[in-house]
Amino acid sequence: MHKDLIRVYEEQAPNELSHFFYDNAIAIDQLIQQYESWNLANMRRQLQRIHEIKRGIRVLTGNHGWTDIDGRDICYQFLRPGVPAINIEAGFTATRTQAAGEFVINITTTGIQAWNYYEDQLLQAYTVYEPVIAVQKTILQVSAIAGDEHDKIMEELLQVYDFLQTLCGQVQGYKVTVPGLSQS
Repeated sequence: MHKDLIRVYEEQAPNELSHFFYDNAIAIDQLIQQYESWNLANMRRQLQRIHEIKRGIRVLTGNHGWTDIDGRDICYQFLRPGVPAINIEAGFTATRTQAAGEFVINITTTGIQAWNYYEDQLLQAYTVYEPVIAVQKTILQVSAIAGDEHDKIMEELLQVYDFLQTLCGQVQGYKVTVPGLSQS
């Protein structure tokens, strides 16, 4: 029934949409309710899994600085004096068959200077994905793991944590060049 509804919708001319919505209001409401129910169930499962992972990674690292963003993503921020902040942000995405189908681990920085500070080391260590710059945030996906592989998720999170812990401990100098202001 809903596939027919979508097919009919796609066949409508823009000036006929109000008739379509009027004629199919009950079916559209039912579809929206089913989607919202499905989405809520997925979110609850992801929240449960993030809670489990946060608890486990705190034990593995011995660090209670792990937090979550609205319960949906787990994150850890490395803050060291004299070193730009760098973060681990990770969470689940739903797949066609599982609410917590894939666990994605990202390394993020805020501001281009922070990214420039770490870029060479990160791109040497994590070569599978390209970084994405979104406004003031640079996101480097470092891993995507099947959501049901709990041990592998914990292992990967620990590996990224250890790598960044070491990286942040290696204070290095960096120079920002501003055209017209910087001296050679």
